[in-house]
Amino acid sequence: MRISYNELHTNVKKACIAVGVPIGAADDAGRSACNAIESGIDYLAQLVLALEQVYVMRSSTYDPEQALLGVFVSVNSDMPLSSLNAGPSACDLTVFHQSLILLSHKIESIKLDGVDVPAIIVFEALRLSKHLRKNECILWSLDNNNGVKGLCYGGQLKILEGNMEMILKAYNCSMVMKKNLHCEIKENVKSHVGKSDNENIDVNTWSQITSYANMLLVETSESSRMEGAGAGIIDRD
Repeated sequence: MRISYNELHTNVKKACIAVGVPIGAADDAGRSACNAIESGIDYLAQLVLALEQVYVMRSSTYDPEQALLGVFVSVNSDMPLSSLNAGPSACDLTVFHQSLILLSHKIESIKLDGVDVPAIIVFEALRLSKHLRKNECILWSLDNNNGVKGLCYGGQLKILEGNMEMILKAYNCSMVMKKNLHCEIKENVKSHVGKSDNENIDVNTWSQITSYANMLLVETSESSRMEGAGAGIIDRD
């Protein structure tokens, strides 16, 4: 099915808010969804997994004090770290920490412990990499059974070790990110080219995202309309 990028961003944002993700992080997720699909990457299947983890309370947000030291850990030691909650802050800190002095603590890299769906954070880094200076990139690695390494450079995803399938199948594993100021890419390292687009969104996946987004709706009633909910009699849209 075909989905406009505006609808894609809006529904992803609403779905994230509905399960409890902060508005700012939810908006970032919507932007990353559009960016990933423009790059041919199937972001939405990973998003559904991350949404479910938060909704059924299998994943938790991060400890802010530890995050300021460059280490993202779940506030609940019995739960994995939510990629939707931690991703935007972790990526922002990766990009900007080298120009900040945080609690007099020297940060060499950003570490995330036990991320539920690491691909979500990789795709967030991919979006941010468009705004880096020339020859800057975001290096990342996943600490799963086989080990996957890659970088995000100018909006391109380059996989140095492993493959895309391994990224998409990595769950509940730790990862490390670092901004490289002098990124030199070997000629044999090609950018990942996906086949997804907004013309061929999987119906079932979109239905699941929409079902979360619809959780923000409330049932209409005469009293709710009198109190300002819904469209008024002078509306023409």
